[in-house]
Amino acid sequence: MTLPEIAVKRPIGTLMVLVSILVLGIIALTRLELAFMPESEQKRLIIVASYNNASPKAIERMIVKPIEEAVASMNGVEHMWSNSDSRGARINLSFGLNVNMDIARAEIHERIDRIKDELPEDLERIIISENWNPRETGETIMEARLSSGRDLSKNYDLLDRKIVRPLERIPGVAVVTLDGVNPREVLIQLDLQKLRQHKLDARSVWRDLSLNNQNTTGGVLRSDQRKVVIRAMGEFQTVEEIGQLRLSGTTLKLNDIAKITYQEPPLEYGRHLDGDFAIGLNIAKESSANTIAITDAVYEKIDQMKLDPELDGINFLVWQDQGKEIRNTLGDLEQTGFFGAILASIVLFLFLRKVTTTMVAVFCIPFSLIVACGVIWLQGKSLNTISLLGLIVGLGMLVDNAVVIMENIDRFQKKGYGGRVAAILGAKEVSIAVMTATLTSIIVFLPMVFSKPTQMNIVLQELGITICITLVASLIISQTLIPLASTKLLKKERKEFKTPIMDRLQKYYTFALGYTLKHRWLAVIFAAGTLLATIYPVKNMNFNFDAAPTEMFIGINVDISEALSLDAKQQIIIQVEKALEPYKEELNVNSIYSWWSEGRSITRLYMNQGFQNEKEMNKVRKRLPDLLPEIPGVKLQVQDNGPFWRRNSGKRVAVSLQGPDSETLGELAEEAVSRIETISGLFDFYSTAEGGRLELHAEIDRDRIHSYGVNPNQPAGAVEMTFRGRKLTRFKGEDGEVEMRLLLGEEVDTSIQDVKNLTLTNAAGDEILMDNISNFETKKGPNRIRRQNKVSSVWIGARFDTGKRNDYRNQLIAELRDMPLPSGYKWEFNNRWRGQEESQEEFILNLILALGLIFGVMASLFESMRQAVALMISLPFALAGAFWTLFLVDVDFDQPASVALLLLLGIVVNNGIVMIEHINLYRRDGWDRTAAMLQGGKERLRPIIMTALTTLVGLIPIVIQKPSLGGVYYYSMAYVIMGGLLFSTVLTTLFLPAAISLIEDVTDWINRRVKALFASRKAPA
Repeated sequence: MTLPEIAVKRPIGTLMVLVSILVLGIIALTRLELAFMPESEQKRLIIVASYNNASPKAIERMIVKPIEEAVASMNGVEHMWSNSDSRGARINLSFGLNVNMDIARAEIHERIDRIKDELPEDLERIIISENWNPRETGETIMEARLSSGRDLSKNYDLLDRKIVRPLERIPGVAVVTLDGVNPREVLIQLDLQKLRQHKLDARSVWRDLSLNNQNTTGGVLRSDQRKVVIRAMGEFQTVEEIGQLRLSGTTLKLNDIAKITYQEPPLEYGRHLDGDFAIGLNIAKESSANTIAITDAVYEKIDQMKLDPELDGINFLVWQDQGKEIRNTLGDLEQTGFFGAILASIVLFLFLRKVTTTMVAVFCIPFSLIVACGVIWLQGKSLNTISLLGLIVGLGMLVDNAVVIMENIDRFQKKGYGGRVAAILGAKEVSIAVMTATLTSIIVFLPMVFSKPTQMNIVLQELGITICITLVASLIISQTLIPLASTKLLKKERKEFKTPIMDRLQKYYTFALGYTLKHRWLAVIFAAGTLLATIYPVKNMNFNFDAAPTEMFIGINVDISEALSLDAKQQIIIQVEKALEPYKEELNVNSIYSWWSEGRSITRLYMNQGFQNEKEMNKVRKRLPDLLPEIPGVKLQVQDNGPFWRRNSGKRVAVSLQGPDSETLGELAEEAVSRIETISGLFDFYSTAEGGRLELHAEIDRDRIHSYGVNPNQPAGAVEMTFRGRKLTRFKGEDGEVEMRLLLGEEVDTSIQDVKNLTLTNAAGDEILMDNISNFETKKGPNRIRRQNKVSSVWIGARFDTGKRNDYRNQLIAELRDMPLPSGYKWEFNNRWRGQEESQEEFILNLILALGLIFGVMASLFESMRQAVALMISLPFALAGAFWTLFLVDVDFDQPASVALLLLLGIVVNNGIVMIEHINLYRRDGWDRTAAMLQGGKERLRPIIMTALTTLVGLIPIVIQKPSLGGVYYYSMAYVIMGGLLFSTVLTTLFLPAAISLIEDVTDWINRRVKALFASRKAPA
C-alpha cells in the first residue's frame, strides 16, 4: 500500500502522525540554540614567544628559525607563517582537517622542549594558543569601549575588580581582557649615570635581586611525634624592602642607584575611537557556550554596573556584538524567507485560483521547515546562518511536489472520478516521478561527502544536508497531506475559472512543440549553439573558488619614516582623523578607530550597516587618496585587510616576493609596486613591507676581545641587560602576584655614546669600554619580518573593479618578468593559486559524479537509457543560463556558486522527469508518440511553470538583500539557480520531446542496420 492510499484510507491516523511530527518540531524549534556558524574545530595553532624590546632580525634568528625547524616536519602541517617584531614572535601553523589538535598541541610542546637550549635563556614561557592574542582563550563575541571624564589609564584595579571579574563570573564567559590600561607592576628603573659613577653594571644588580627574592625549602625536621618542613623565606614583602636591598661588594642600597615604583606602567601603545582615548573591553566565550545567552547576560550586568557609585561617570559603548550580529543576520534571513514564501504563495494562488487549495500547498513550506529544525535539534546542532540559508534556498522548491500531485489529482477530478479515487489515482500516478525528482535534487550533494575535506566543504555540507532534510519533509507531506486534503477540498464540483492567459500560452506552446517535433534537428543545433555561446561568458568571467569575503572596515597604514615618541605619533594620527571626520557621512563611515605603537600605526574606517560590501567599500578606497592629508615624513597607504591566503581571492590580484633578507625584499617591493602601478584598471596598490626603524649595529672585533681577555658572550649580555632590561621573579604584594621588571629609567635620555661607554670586566678585573672592542654603525632595520613556509616574504598587490583576474595576473607577470632579482630571490602567486586550481579540478570531478548519479536515477525510473540521455539535454541549457546570468550581473563564480550549480543540476531535471513520465503514461495506453508528446507536454506545462516560478520568486529576496553570512556572500547561489532554472525550463519544455523522439529514431535505425548486417553475414552464400 502506497503512502497516498494510506493517507486517504486512514485519514485520522495520518493526521495524528502529521500533527505529532509538527508538534515535536515546534517544541524542538523553541529549544533550538542560535549560533553564528556551524561548530567546527579550529585547525590552527599559534606559537607565541614574547621577547620585548628586541630587533625583529634578532628574533627571527634566535627564536623563529629554530622553532620553525623544530615543528616544520610535524604530520598534518599544511602551511606555516610567522611574524617577528619588537614584541616577539608568532608562528602560525595550519593543519589538515583530519589532525587531532590535542595531540598536535602536545607534540609542539615536546618539540619546543627539545630545542630550549637553542633559544635565548631569558625568553619567557612560550604559549601555544588558538588565537593571535594568547590572552583570549575563547572566541571573542563582544568588544566595548569604556570612556569617562576622568583618566582611566591609572585605574586598572578598579576596572578589574568592578567590571572584569563580575563579567568573568557569567556562565560561559572564558576571559575578559582590558586594552588601554595595564595592571600595576614593580618597576626598578636604573640610573645609568649612577651605575657608571659607582662602577656597577646591570647584570650584578639583576643577580642580587634574583638571589634575594626567593623562598627555598631547607629540608625536614623529624621527631617521634611530628615532622616539620623547613622553609627559607627570602621573598620581598614590601616595595620599601626592595629599595633597602644591599648591593654585593658595595655599601650601596638599591634605591641609591634606581627609582623603584609600584604603579601602572606607561602604555606602549595608544588607541582612539572617534577621536577620543578609549579603553577596550573584550569578552570571549567558551567553545560550548551560547553566544546570545552570554551577550544578554553581559548587557544585564552592565545595567547593574551603571548603578554602582564607584563606576559613576564611566560610560559603556558596545561597538561589536556578535550576539546582535547573529540576531540581525538571522532576522534578515527570516525576513528573506518570509517574503520568499509570500511571493511563492501569490504565484500559486494566481494559478490555482482557490484560497483553500493554495493554503494546503503553501502549508508544505512551514511544515517542512519545522520538521527540518526538529531534525537539526535531534542531531544536537544549532540553528546557524548556514543551516538557515539552506532552509531559505530550498524554500521555493518545497511546494514543487505538492503542486505536481495536486495538479494531477485535479486532472482526475475533471475526468469524473470521485474525491477519494481521484486522490489515490492522481497521487499514485506521479508518485514515483515525484520521488525520483526529489532524489535527483538530494543525490547531487553525495559527491561532497567524498570531496577532500576543507573548512568550506564542511560548511557547504551542512548547507546541503539542511536542503535535503527539507526536501524529504516536503516529499512526505506531498504524499500524505495533499491526497488527504484533496478528498475534502476537491470532492465537490468547483466553479471553473477562465484562464485566458494560460489557455493562450498552452495554445502557443502546443504549436511550438509541434514545430520542433517536425524539425527535430533544431534541438541538436540549438543545444550545440547554446554550448558554444556559453564559451564567451566562461572565458570572460572570474573563477574564484574561494567565497567572496565580507569586510567590516577599510584600513589605512600610517608609515612614519622617523622614530618618534608615542605622543608625536598621536599628533600625526589626530591629523589623519581630523581630515577624515568631515567626510564620515559622505563615505557612510560609522566609526574611525586608530591604534599606534612603537612599530606600527593604523587607522580604520568602520562602515555603516548595509555598506559593508566590496562594491561600496571600493568606492571609499578610491576616494580616500584625495582626502588623506599630506604630512612630511609620513606615508599614508590604504591597506589590504585580507589575510595572506586571500590576497588572490575576490577582486584582488597579488604576488609574493620571497628571499633570505627582509631589507632587500622591502627594496624589491618598492620597485615592484612602482611597476604594477602602470597597469590600467588596478587601484589600491599596497606592499606589506613596512618602513624600517633605526638600529645601532655593534660589530665585535674578535681579535681585540681575545687581547683584552673578554668572554665573547659578555658584550651582548651586558648591552642586553642594560638597555633591554629583564623580568624578575614576580613580586607578591597585598593585591597578589604582580610583575617585577628591571630596566633603564625612561626619564633619562640615552644615546649611542652611552652604549660605547658601557664597561666590561675581564677575568683579571680590568674594565674595558665597549668602544674599545666594537665597531658601531647606524642602519635602518625592518619593523617586522614575515615568513611563509620558512622563507621571508613580502606581498605586493592591488584591487580591481572590472575585468578578469587572469588578465591582470598576466599583466603582473609581464611587468615583473623584466625586474632584476638578486640570487636567491623570486616572486610567485604562492600555493594559494595552486590550491585554487585543485579546487577547480575537485569541482569538475564533483560535477561529473553528480551527472553520473542523476543519469543513473533517471535511467532506473524510465527503464530506458535513451530517454535518460535525452533528458540530459536540459543540463547544458541550465549551465548556459547560470553562466550567462553571472556574467551579465558581474558576479564571480565562487564556491557558493559551484554548490548552487550542483543543486541546479538536480532541480532542472525535475520538470523533465515529470513530463517524460506523463508522456510515457499516454504511450503505454496506446497513444501515438507525437500525440502523446503534444498532449503530455500541454498538460504538464502548467505545473512546470508553477514549480519553476515558485522556486524563482523564493530566491528573489536573496538577490535583492545580498545577505552576508559568517563573513561570506552567498547571493551568487541565487543567481546561479535562478538563471539556470529559467533558461532551462523554457528550452527544455520546447526541445525535450524532440530530443527523445530523435534519439529513439536514431538508435532504432542503428539497431536495424546492425541486425541487417549480422543477418547478411549469417545468410548462406
